[in-house]
Amino acid sequence: MPDNNRTLEDIKNDIKIIKGNKLSISQSKLLFIGIMFEIILNKDLFPKNSILKDFVNCKLLSYIKINEPFKEYLFSTRTLLIARIQKEVYINLNYQDILKLVDFLQEFIVKFDSKEESIKVDKKISKNSSAINEWVDFINNREKEEV
Repeated sequence: MPDNNRTLEDIKNDIKIIKGNKLSISQSKLLFIGIMFEIILNKDLFPKNSILKDFVNCKLLSYIKINEPFKEYLFSTRTLLIARIQKEVYINLNYQDILKLVDFLQEFIVKFDSKEESIKVDKKISKNSSAINEWVDFINNREKEEV
């Protein structure tokens, strides 16, 4: 099982290792296969299998050189899906293909991360707004009581 304490930042750092020249081509490919496992299982990125299905069939398959969408049964469990994706990556992709896919995944994670930060900020603002509204209501009620 993957370490549940790993963050998207950890995944981004691992992706940077693949793009660096410190690993051999086969080591980079194997590390990438492991990262794909972690990305597919990540419930923050893909809380529902239907979202994962759209991501895989609409975006990922073009990078792993598959022209037809995956069959429905592959989406019944994430481990079955990742096994198929890993097989296709291992068999069909060379190092340059993996680098293209790494760039796409890195961009995808950065977009997701910035969207999540935006949601957190919006929640903080609304939380602060509700606290301010409570104070305004409290002050208005006190003024009414004094009159």
